[in-house]
Amino acid sequence: METLVKEVSLLSEDLVKKCIEKNQKIVFAESMTGGLLASLVTSIPDASKVLKESFVVYSNEAKVKILNCKRKTIDQYSVYSKEIIEEMLEGLLSLSNASIRVAVSGIAGPKSYHDVQVGTVYIGIYIGDQKLIFKKKFQGDRQTIQYKTCIFIFKTIMNNI
Repeated sequence: METLVKEVSLLSEDLVKKCIEKNQKIVFAESMTGGLLASLVTSIPDASKVLKESFVVYSNEAKVKILNCKRKTIDQYSVYSKEIIEEMLEGLLSLSNASIRVAVSGIAGPKSYHDVQVGTVYIGIYIGDQKLIFKKKFQGDRQTIQYKTCIFIFKTIMNNI
């Protein structure tokens, strides 16, 4: 775990620097990561030049209320789906004019839900007009899965801006 913490800390610093350099702003909609993405970014000096806002939408109700996700989509596909990530991204579009929008939902454990296995994570990233959707499977305990998710997101953003 110590290695992951060190890696994500360095990536957070690199991300903030690169976003400042490229004049990019970020907004997060976090479910499974529970605010960890925003926390990691704000731990870096000058984060205010990068992070516009962040929403922790951990519950289904929050996804509906804040991001306008449809209950029908949640009922049909669950919150652990590509479909809900796309709705989360669309919700961010209406809430923020940040150039980078990130939505994440998944299962960090300790148990599976709705036939979705622990470590399954759906990630959506808008960078400008490019939309990237990922379904990832990370191994480890709850915290390890959350940190691996953040590492993947930060690397993906930096490779695409």
